[in-house]
Parts: sequence; structure tokens; C-alpha cells
Amino acid sequence: MTMNERPLWLIVEDAFIILCIGALWPEILGWQGWIWDLVQYVALAGLVWILIRRIGRYRDRRK
Repeated sequence: MTMNERPLWLIVEDAFIILCIGALWPEILGWQGWIWDLVQYVALAGLVWILIRRIGRYRDRRK
């Protein structure tokens, strides 16, 4: 793998982060409904998962 190539899972993580930013808009716009709450909780869980994975990768780089 060259320096410019990124693994697919890193691209998926970055795309999910962008989607999570979009998940904030229903709250900002005042849209009501359980589906928006569910989307935000899924986004939060996904962001925590990504954070844990990235912390692990940073720790592995130090070693």
C-alpha cells in the first residue's frame, strides 16, 4: 500500500462521521419524532465506536 492509499474501513469511518453531523440537523431544526431520536442515538454509538478504534490505532503507532 502506498502513502496515498487509505484502507476502505477508514473511508467508511470518515463517511459515517459526516453522516453523524447530518444527524444533528433534525434537533437544530426542531423536528419531532422518535425516528430522529433513534438516528441520533445510533450516531452517538457509532461515534464512540470510531473513537475507541482510532485511539487504539494511535496507541499501536507509538509501539
